[in-house]
Parts: sequence; structure tokens; C-alpha cells
Amino acid sequence: MIPSDKTDFPDTRNKSAIHSANGSCMVIPREGDKIRVYVQLSDTDAVDPATGRIKLDRYGPERLLEVAKKTFRPYTIDAVPDKIEWWTIYQSKKIIFAFLKSAGIVSDSSSPSRAASRLKLHC
Repeated sequence: MIPSDKTDFPDTRNKSAIHSANGSCMVIPREGDKIRVYVQLSDTDAVDPATGRIKLDRYGPERLLEVAKKTFRPYTIDAVPDKIEWWTIYQSKKIIFAFLKSAGIVSDSSSPSRAASRLKLHC
């Protein structure tokens, strides 16, 4: 994603780990003005208790950005409209992370499951 002018986090150009009452978040700078943001979600929000699988229909880039905004408080983070170019949700060691990512991994990753499998190789 590309942070908007509303973003007042001190330095998005450095790797950062944020821990708050709302959860954890990681910021990783990318090329140009782009950043990668990992957001921790709770199991109760993201996992269907009946199947144990992630409920992809409950999240999209806008909702994931809202979770990130809560984690960043008292700072503000926002994305330039239409500049969240890629996102997915994946499960990792019983912790659910949402991944908002700008261009850079693949452009043919329209399938969330295919993209998630590629992400596991890169993380």
C-alpha cells in the first residue's frame, strides 16, 4: 500500500513492530513510497469454529485497514485510495495475520489461496 497524507506514524520508511491492546502490527518499507503491513487478527474474528478455516468473506482490504488503524492509535495510518494493490489472509502457527501489500510479489495472484501459498515461501 501507499500511505496517504493522513498517515502521521513517525517513520514508515523503517521496519517497525507495533504492539497495542488491539493486537500487533508490522510495517516493512518497500520500493518507492510503498509499505507492507502485517496485521494480527483474533481467531474469533477470522476463523470459522465449525471448520477451523479462515472466513475470507468477513475481510477485505478496507476492513483490514480499519484493524490496522486501531492498532496504530494514537498514530494514524491510511492508504491512498486504490493503492492497496494486493492483500490476503493466511494462518501461521495459530496466529492469523492479514497482509496488505503493494505491488511486488506477483500480478497473477487473483486467487487468495494461491497467493497465500506463495507468501508462505517468501516470509
